[in-house]
Order: sequence, then C-alpha cells, then structure tokens
Amino acid sequence: DESRASYFGGRRPEDGRIDWGQSASEIHNLVRAVTHPYPGAFTFHEGRRLLIWESRAEETGSGNPGAVLSASPLKVATASGSLVLLRVQGEGEEEMDGETFAKRHGLKEGRMINNRIDQDPR
Repeated sequence: DESRASYFGGRRPEDGRIDWGQSASEIHNLVRAVTHPYPGAFTFHEGRRLLIWESRAEETGSGNPGAVLSASPLKVATASGSLVLLRVQGEGEEEMDGETFAKRHGLKEGRMINNRIDQDPR
C-alpha cells in the first residue's frame, strides 16, 4: 500500500563520520553499513581523513573514547568497549591492515584519534 510508504534521504559521505562516543557495536555497524562500495566510515588522524573499511567490536577495553588502546592489533576505545581496526586507509595511501597503519604512523597506546585533530596526552 503506497499510501503508507515513507521516504528517506540519500546517503551522503558525511554520514560515515565516526563518533567515538558511541558503543563499539554501534560504530562497527556503521563501518559495515558504509564499507565498499560506499564512501566508508571515517575519522581523522594527524588532520587527515582515515577511512575504516573493516572492524571488529569487542566488549572489553576502556579508556577515553578515541584513545588508542593498542597498536597490535590497532584497537581504539569507544564509549562502551573497543573497536579493532582491521582494514584502514589513510588519505592518499593504499588500504592496509590496522597494525601496519599504526606502525607506519607511530600510533601508540594513549594517542587520540578523533574528528578534529589528534591529541597527544603528554
């Protein structure tokens, strides 16, 4: 019955922005929803867009949302649990696993990945 139908606007690239203040499962579901062939879920690292193509939600892990909990595997704190970044792509770079990205960019425990600029807790 088309009289009961509703419409929803199209997906925009901005819809993929990660809010680290959400739970790990919510962010993981966003990553799954906007992965290839869509524009991808993203955050920022060193002022540049970081696309997250594949992730895994974990109930364990705590810290400030957006804080790197480990570099191997690359694990980031969320509001509830943590997100393991399995496949990522830095702006202007090829797609790679999270651990390789962390190694190349010197990401260590305590660094912040967020939607404005990276922060060093020191």
